[in-house]
Amino acid sequence: MGTGYLKVQLSAADGAIPVVGALVKILDMQNNLLTTLITDQSGITDQLALEAPDVSTQFDPNSPIRPYSRYIVDITADGFHETISNGIQIYDQMGSTLPLSLNPILPGEVNPIDEYDIGENALEMANTHQDVPPPFDINARIHREVFIPTHIRVHLGRPAANARIITVPFVDYIKNVASSEIYPNWPYHSLRANIHAQISLVLNRVFTEWYRGKGYNFDITNSTQYDQYFVEGRNIYDSVSAIANEIFNTYINKPPGIEPFFAEYCSGTTATCRGMSQWGTVTLANQGRDYLAILRYYYGNTITVRTTNNIQTPFESFQGNLSLGSTGQNVALMQSMLARIRRNYPLIPNLSVDGSYGSQTVAAVRTFQQIFGLPQTGTIDRRTWYQISNIFNAVAKLGELGTEGFVPPSITPPPPPPPSINPPYPGTLLRVGSRGQSVTTMQTFLNSISSSYPSIPRQVVDGIFGSAMQNAVMAFQRQFGLNADGIIGPQTWNRIVEVYNSSGGTVVPPPTAPQYPGTPIRLGSRGANVVTVQNYLNRASATIPSIPRLVADGIFGPLTQSAVMAFQRATGLTADGVVGPLTWNRLVRY
Repeated sequence: MGTGYLKVQLSAADGAIPVVGALVKILDMQNNLLTTLITDQSGITDQLALEAPDVSTQFDPNSPIRPYSRYIVDITADGFHETISNGIQIYDQMGSTLPLSLNPILPGEVNPIDEYDIGENALEMANTHQDVPPPFDINARIHREVFIPTHIRVHLGRPAANARIITVPFVDYIKNVASSEIYPNWPYHSLRANIHAQISLVLNRVFTEWYRGKGYNFDITNSTQYDQYFVEGRNIYDSVSAIANEIFNTYINKPPGIEPFFAEYCSGTTATCRGMSQWGTVTLANQGRDYLAILRYYYGNTITVRTTNNIQTPFESFQGNLSLGSTGQNVALMQSMLARIRRNYPLIPNLSVDGSYGSQTVAAVRTFQQIFGLPQTGTIDRRTWYQISNIFNAVAKLGELGTEGFVPPSITPPPPPPPSINPPYPGTLLRVGSRGQSVTTMQTFLNSISSSYPSIPRQVVDGIFGSAMQNAVMAFQRQFGLNADGIIGPQTWNRIVEVYNSSGGTVVPPPTAPQYPGTPIRLGSRGANVVTVQNYLNRASATIPSIPRLVADGIFGPLTQSAVMAFQRATGLTADGVVGPLTWNRLVRY
């Protein structure tokens, strides 16, 4: 017997909150308890050594011994569903991480359990990856350019099956498929050739809108007869993770076409196909061929591997690597995001938001990269930039942690976009208690969507996020395979906008904010403009507790003056108690 390694990484709210102090039980497949672990401040356990078959079994397609051992991981944490992963696969001489997002216990739930059955590696399964139809037909729609999607929508079954659809970050999808399809101790160039093929296959599905063109609401299935094997709740191997991080924005291309090549593949033993043999890549790699030579052996000598920096994301766009010695607004932006993330992940060292990339910033970036499984370079490359942006947007507005959405002094926030039927995510979570134009937009869109999906209840469009809206949001999330937590983060926001537009609905854009009346409003002022100020101050008080509640009586008295000053202090304005054009515009758009 050999030894493999496992650690568990737990989070909640799309990675925004590490689950600290969770009890992790490791059991064998007969439910005998082997050991227990506890998650640290970053939601990560110590690495555990576990028995596994000798590494030699991973290189013999005819080995009578399954090349991995299987274990059960049972997780309990206060306030969250118990989560069980059955059949976690451990390989000799290979480390792995089990990343799980835990679901919070909602009112009325009693002892909820989320359970995942991992099953076998695809190479151990018969009749996988049969020949599938060519990737283009008259129903397929084609994008004008190749891009890397931030997320993939995976249908957990055959295309027409009644199965769940889940949304997965693109690079996590690739790591999962590779961990489920091949053995992690295979030679580097064998692993890389397989991962290039897996990336190219899913990008072809996205580029051609293969399933969307047929009326389905997902990008790809996890059926090996049609697509590739994704296993919800499984562990990810270190060798696979390192390669996926390196090449996630590449794809196979066959000129003169621009599309990602439909890189069909199969085991080469339990199933054969027109494309690449997975076991065959091992033989070729052992003969000294690199990944490109392996791909050309199966797909033709004109095959090339291309890289794209076109990554569709709702967050700040990447403009080049940032490293020791870099300066400017982009450095300050990343520093401010890391400083905010540090409140939830305290192992990240403290750093100054000064726009200068010094040793403090290098240390903070390295720790962030360690926590989130990225190469610990201390440099903010494209992958690190987008991971910081994603986690920052997830943690904003969580808990009572002071001002959210902090912008460094050297960065001037852009003016708010005009109302649109494709509105960008506002940058902060919308949840019970939120108010304003963004809430109005989501209420209107959800009501339109409910015409096609009766499970989503209609609600009053009043700009107030109450229990009725929470129920509608949870119903939408359940309908479209998202985590049903009743909170509108970036993933839920973009999905609502996408479903609204794809359903052909129409909506009158939310009303624009009222214009500044032309003269300052101050102590002693009276009239309709004072009523407007008082109403907007009451709305802002939902998220700024220092603002006192007011009676909207149209009289600008001392209490209204105090409320104005509290708002000005909270939003970085001069606290003079006078509503001039700057305070007016900031208030009505808050």
